[in-house]
Amino acid sequence: MSWEIHEGMVVRTADGERLGTVVRRGEDTFVIEKGGLVPRDFLARYEDVAEVRGGEVRLRRTHDEMIPGPLLRGREREAIVSLGTFGAPQELVVELAHEEAHPHAV
Repeated sequence: MSWEIHEGMVVRTADGERLGTVVRRGEDTFVIEKGGLVPRDFLARYEDVAEVRGGEVRLRRTHDEMIPGPLLRGREREAIVSLGTFGAPQELVVELAHEEAHPHAV
């Protein structure tokens, strides 16, 4: 079934909600991007696909069951999709900026 899915296809959840479009294919997973004011990425496994018909992909999961991925661009997206894993725990390191408090008189 993975050969039927290609970039640009519309992806819908099990309850018919438009989730987004396929933007990248991997060995076991594909990336779905939902545009709008706040763009988001989702990862889906090919085994989560219920059917492919009329240029659309219908998943077996509802929107609430989807695991959102970080919004990825370029090489970052290629790296995560090529792993072929879904929902695997990963270590995330976020550097925080140093902030100083400046009291203001009101």
